[in-house]
Amino acid sequence: MKKLACVLLALAMLFALASAALADSVSYADGQLTISVTTPDFYSIWIDGSSAGAFMTDSETSKTISKTLSDGVHTVELSSASKTITMTVKVGSTEPDPTTAPTTAPTTAPDPTVAPDPTVAPDPTEEPTGPLTITSASYDAVSETVTFTVSGLKGYGETWIDGHSSTKTATNGTNSFTLKNLKEGTYSISVHNPDTGETATRSFTVKYAAPVINSASYTKVGTLNFSVSDITNECEVWVDSGTAHTSVKSNGAHTLSITLKEGAHTLTVHNPFNGKSATYSFTVDHIWKETPAKEATCTADGNTEGKVCEICGKVEKELKVIPALGHDIIIDAGVEATCTEAGLTEGQHCSRCGEATVAQTEIPALGHHYVIKERTVTKVYYECTRCGDKFFDENTKAMKNAYGDIVFDANMVGVDYTAKLEKKVLVITADLTSKANLTSELGLYVSEDLIKQFKQDGITTVSFVNGAATITIELANIKPEWFAEGTTIWNYVFSTDPAAEGGVLVKVEAQVSGTEKVPADAFAGVTLKKAEGDVAVTANGIY
Repeated sequence: MKKLACVLLALAMLFALASAALADSVSYADGQLTISVTTPDFYSIWIDGSSAGAFMTDSETSKTISKTLSDGVHTVELSSASKTITMTVKVGSTEPDPTTAPTTAPTTAPDPTVAPDPTVAPDPTEEPTGPLTITSASYDAVSETVTFTVSGLKGYGETWIDGHSSTKTATNGTNSFTLKNLKEGTYSISVHNPDTGETATRSFTVKYAAPVINSASYTKVGTLNFSVSDITNECEVWVDSGTAHTSVKSNGAHTLSITLKEGAHTLTVHNPFNGKSATYSFTVDHIWKETPAKEATCTADGNTEGKVCEICGKVEKELKVIPALGHDIIIDAGVEATCTEAGLTEGQHCSRCGEATVAQTEIPALGHHYVIKERTVTKVYYECTRCGDKFFDENTKAMKNAYGDIVFDANMVGVDYTAKLEKKVLVITADLTSKANLTSELGLYVSEDLIKQFKQDGITTVSFVNGAATITIELANIKPEWFAEGTTIWNYVFSTDPAAEGGVLVKVEAQVSGTEKVPADAFAGVTLKKAEGDVAVTANGIY
C-alpha cells in the first residue's frame, strides 16, 4: 500500500506539471494518441514507462501514433538529449482502483541477452535485485560497436553517450549498438531508468591501431605493389610527398599506378580519422627490357641482342638491326606438256625461305593428235604424230578401198589397192601383172578433194606402186590453178607395155581433164623405176 501511495502522489505531481505547462499537451481518442510540443527536439516517446517505438524529430511540433490504451490515467514522456517532458492523459470515465494490485505475475524471467521489443511494456511486477549498474563497457574499433552489460534495471533504460542520447534502449544483460566515427579517447556510457530515476555510468576507451605497411616493390614501370594490414578506416596513400595518390579501405595487397625514378623512395599510409600513419622505405633499381636476338629473313630485318633500362634509358647491350637478306632465286625449269600429262611454265623460288617469287602455272595436257596411218578394206589404223600411240577402228563404212575408187585400169574399172602410211608417205599399191584378163595399164586419179584429205591425214608424198614400177608425187608441187572448178581431176598413169622388150617398158602420163598435159615441173624429183634401172623424166607428156 505504501508503494501505491507513492504512485498516487507521483500522479498528482504529474497533473500539476501538466497544468503548469499548458503549451505541451497530449490527447487520446479512438486509439490515436496525439502529442503537441512548443520546443521541437529529437524526442523518443515513452508510454507508462515503456518505449512506444516512435520518435519526434526536431522539425515536428505534433505527432499522432496509433496506440490502444485502457481506461485510466496514463503517463507520456518525451525524452531528448537535453530534457524530458512528462505529461498524463486520462482515458475513459472509470478511475483505476489504486488499492487493487496486479493479479498476474510473470512465471519466467526474461532472457537478459535478448533485447526487449520496444513496443511491449515490461511487466511492472518484475523486481530486479540490486542497484542499477553497468558492469562492463568496451568499444571494438574495427566493427565500430560499443558493448556493455547492465544489471539491476527495473523496466527499461535510456542510453546516453557523454551526456547525449543515443536513442537506444537497454535491458538487463549484454547490450550493443554501433557508434561510428568516434575519435580516440575516453567516453562514458549512461543507462537511465525513468521509472526509478536511477542512472548508472561507466567509461570505455576508443583506441585505434596504426596501419602497417608489410611490403612495397617497384618492379614494373608505372606500377607500385604494396601490402598493408591493421586498416580500420579509409586511409590515404602517399609516395615521397604529402599529396595522396590513392586510398585503401581494406587489408591485403594493393597496386598504385605511378611513375618513379631510380633511387630511394618512401611510401606512407595515413589514417586521417585517427591521425596515425605508417611509412616504408624502398629502392627503385633499373628495370631492364631485354630484346632477344633475331635472325634476318629474306623479307624482314633481324637484330642483335639488346638490353635497355625502361626507366632511365641506359643501354646495357646495344640492339643493332640486321638488314633483310633478300631472296636467293632458283629457276624452276618448265616441263613440256605431253599428250596425256600436263606441263608447267618456267618459275622461280627462293632457296632460303621457299617462297615462289614466280609461280609455275600448269600447261594442260596436249591430247593425242591422231592421223590415219593405214587404211584397209576392213580397218583404219591411227597413230599419234606426237607420241606414236596407235590404235585402229573397224571400217564401219565397209569401203571397198581405203580412199575409195581412185585406181582404175585402162577400161576405167576400179582396181583394189592397199594404202599404208609410212611416216608422211602414203604408199598405194596395185598390181595387174597377175591378172591376164585385164589390160596392163593402171591409172591413179587424184582430185582436189583427195589432195586435201591427204594433207589432213598428214601426208606430204604419195608413192603409187605397180609391181616393180613406182611413181612418186610431191603434193607440194601440185598447183591449185591446175584444177578446173568442180570438173577437172589429175590422172597419173603408168603401165607396162606387153609388146615391149621383156614387157617392162614403162610410160608415165599426166593430164588434166583428159586433154591438157601437166607441166614438167610437177614431176620434179620423181623417179620412175623398172627392173633394169631408173628412167628419168625428161619432157612433158609421155615419157
